[in-house]
Amino acid sequence: MRAYYSVRSRQVIVSILLVTFSMISMSCATTGQTEQSKSGAAIGAAAGALTGYLIGKKRGSNEALAGALIGAIVGGTIGWSVGKYVENKTKSAEQVKSQYAKYYNTNSKRPPAVESMSVYTDSPVAKPGTPLKLYTSYDILVPDSTSELRVTEKRVVKDSNGKVLMPEQVNEKTLSGAGGYESYLPINVPENAQEGDYVYDASVSVGNNVKTGETKLHIAKNMDGEMIVCVVK
Repeated sequence: MRAYYSVRSRQVIVSILLVTFSMISMSCATTGQTEQSKSGAAIGAAAGALTGYLIGKKRGSNEALAGALIGAIVGGTIGWSVGKYVENKTKSAEQVKSQYAKYYNTNSKRPPAVESMSVYTDSPVAKPGTPLKLYTSYDILVPDSTSELRVTEKRVVKDSNGKVLMPEQVNEKTLSGAGGYESYLPINVPENAQEGDYVYDASVSVGNNVKTGETKLHIAKNMDGEMIVCVVK
């Protein structure tokens, strides 16, 4: 009988995980989340299912299966994640050439470059469980206005000890010529986030030229005892 429950339990856990992963994939597709976010949620679901199963197993096979189901669902939904990536062009090639005349007036042909990179927000206070919109702005300089170049943006969230909480988000695109750009990726702060300091790191690169920026996040209770997320530079 034990072997029967063991095999049956494994089969049910696999079924639970397959359903949970399908729900995660559909959710990520709807919100535009990246493959890294899907992987993070999947790992959380698997860990949650295993933990729930082991805890429930002490109370019997039915409790073990129920624990696996709850663990998979909770594990797949908690944690730092991202929403849909959005980008806007803020400067034309002519505006960039005027602003960076020294770059364009040089006799030597310079490689493409990233300039004036910054990270900021228009909503410095939010509640855990709601999206936190963090912007990255930068200018792309390229000698030949018709050249196409590959630009890579990266983002990651770490705790005060440097532990990565949100898998690195990588957004790559091909741009034609110079210009100014602004992009944002809503960060979903988990409702169970602990009080403390966090760091949001971002970088923009074109070729071998890389610019980095960061902003600090502070999670604490307000006067009403509610957890809030504050963006502090």
